[in-house]
Amino acid sequence: MKTKLPRIDGKTLKGWVEWLKKEDCGCCHQKIGDTANFEVDVCVGWHDYGDGPKEKGYANWKIAWKIGWQAFNNAMQCDLDVDFDMPYDKDFNVYDTLSEVSEPRTMKEWNALAAEINKTAKEVFAFALEADKEDEDGEDEE
Repeated sequence: MKTKLPRIDGKTLKGWVEWLKKEDCGCCHQKIGDTANFEVDVCVGWHDYGDGPKEKGYANWKIAWKIGWQAFNNAMQCDLDVDFDMPYDKDFNVYDTLSEVSEPRTMKEWNALAAEINKTAKEVFAFALEADKEDEDGEDEE
């Protein structure tokens, strides 16, 4: 089954990053589709890469993107890491897409990053559909 998914463009992506930097918190997202159990989204927000001693309160926050999912009725949509999980199948194989946004300098580079995100979104959405199918198959057997 071919599904045409919504796409983001470089202008949208750049606007999200500028807003995140201005607000110094938050998460921007765009729904790309629904599976039987989840809403799948392109997400851009703040991620703590850590890299330091937790006891000293060290944080290394950077803007990152990922393809995430959440329950269709989730009320929270303000945190990249808490509110949007990365899709996984019943055996907890995670489709890890978390990547730092490296601040492209030109619109051509922003558009190239958006194209990479859109390509990944299509792949992850197919993975999410398969994960739902596996869940349905597993429920029938029990």
